Amino acid sequence: MADSVDLTMLRRGIEIWNQWREQHPITKPNLAHANLYGANLSKINFDGVNLCEADLRKAKLMHAHLMGAQLTEARLAETNLTDANLTAVDLSAVDLSHACLHHVDLTFADLSQADLSYADLSQADLFGAILENANLAGANLTETNLIKARYNRQTIWPDNFDPEAAGAELVD
Repeated sequence: MADSVDLTMLRRGIEIWNQWREQHPITKPNLAHANLYGANLSKINFDGVNLCEADLRKAKLMHAHLMGAQLTEARLAETNLTDANLTAVDLSAVDLSHACLHHVDLTFADLSQADLSYADLSQADLFGAILENANLAGANLTETNLIKARYNRQTIWPDNFDPEAAGAELVD
């Protein structure tokens, strides 16, 4: 469950939250299971934050920093993550359907079993990302970097998309 002190700090606003994070860089906030549905969290520093099973559906996380955050089984459907940094984030089994991930940094992210159906991943960087058993049906992969991204035969791609031609590697 989310830590009440961490939630209280977040409710004080993004600017105060980010200042607190700068002053306490070793602190690892716990916002697991938090209800942040539709919240405007643009430019927030969620680096290393536990957001497992948090409800972030329809949230605005543009330009957010989520490097090393734990987002396992979080709900991020229809969330706007444009220009966010999700380097090395655990997004396994996360619902990102219909999410806007335009120009997002997902290098080395774990997207295994993630639902990315109809997500906008245009110009996103998925270098070295894990896409095993992920669902990318209907996703926009225009100018997406998939070099060294790993997928398996259970990964679902958009119609007529060739992952190997885009630089992804089959690991089956």
